[in-house]
Amino acid sequence: MCFSSHIVERIKAFASDTSATVFAYHYCAFSDPESQQPVNILGSLVAQISAWQPSILEDLKGLFERDKARKQDKTLQVRELEQVLVQHITTFSTAIILVDALNESEDFYGTVSCILSLLQQLPNLKVLVTSTRSAATAAANKVPYLTEIQMNPDEDIETFVEARLSDHVALRYLSPECRERVRSVLIGKADQM
Repeated sequence: MCFSSHIVERIKAFASDTSATVFAYHYCAFSDPESQQPVNILGSLVAQISAWQPSILEDLKGLFERDKARKQDKTLQVRELEQVLVQHITTFSTAIILVDALNESEDFYGTVSCILSLLQQLPNLKVLVTSTRSAATAAANKVPYLTEIQMNPDEDIETFVEARLSDHVALRYLSPECRERVRSVLIGKADQM
């Protein structure tokens, strides 16, 4: 199980134990450009939070009906989704949002800006973002309670491979030459991802 999947499962379990906490997550997939768009990231979060707060759907319905009355086919905008989130997240004592692989987003800086805006408006919001790009260059360094942890995926992969080669019963007893071949193939394949 990957690190962020493990986090999602742990936070889901924590949030399900209390009705005062809401949790939503979104994964920006490299192979799915739509998943990388800020409006779809926020839309995904709104949809998940609606399971805890169904009245969100009434607010969205109102926005859709407004556009229909104006004979506009426009979709919801980022700021509208942000306002809906702010309005409904305030009803919880704690809200936790995870956005995984944000570096895949074509609008990385716009999405970081939106997340920072939510954080500034919602004192009960906790956000975890995973990314290989630094948010500091996106004005995130102006948020006093933001902590950014720099990670090196290459070191993480090498550490994981070494641990599996040492811990797995079938791999532990490979010859040194075979272990090195397995190690170099796995690390090489990971570099191509």
